[in-house]
Amino acid sequence: MADGLLLTRRHTRLLSGACCRVCVAFRALAHRSESAARVFAMEEVAAGIYVRRGVDEDVTARNEDGIANIGFVVGTRFPLAVIDPGGSLIDGQRLRATIRQTTRLPIRHVVMSHVHPDHIFGAGAFEEDKPQFRGGMQGLPRALALRGEYYRKRLEDVSREGSRPARW
Repeated sequence: MADGLLLTRRHTRLLSGACCRVCVAFRALAHRSESAARVFAMEEVAAGIYVRRGVDEDVTARNEDGIANIGFVVGTRFPLAVIDPGGSLIDGQRLRATIRQTTRLPIRHVVMSHVHPDHIFGAGAFEEDKPQFRGGMQGLPRALALRGEYYRKRLEDVSREGSRPARW
């Protein structure tokens, strides 16, 4: 694991493209725009450190892939950082709305700890903030390129299946 691995512009484009392709599977869910912008409960576990504990469930259309533990850090000396932006565009949009309810500080970093889709496919919700997308693991762009099509297919299956559980 590389500490604080900064993704290059090329890697960011690859990651962004992979995330966008995978998020297409949840477009059917995204039509509920009022639902997408809704905030969710976060726990402030220490001063400026917010965590959303994911549900202990398989990925379903009902939970919109909001199953991972995700969060953000609001520092006094450092810019705001998102830690794992969520598992779908909707999950990321809700995280962003929750952040905006908490602070208006600019979002400078989006850290993706590892390649599991429930931790990274919410990244598209933060593109307008123009943060530095950072990979917590070495080889994240390559891992996404290798697994992206499989993840996209599984998310499409979940969106078609309604609330029937899907296994990764």
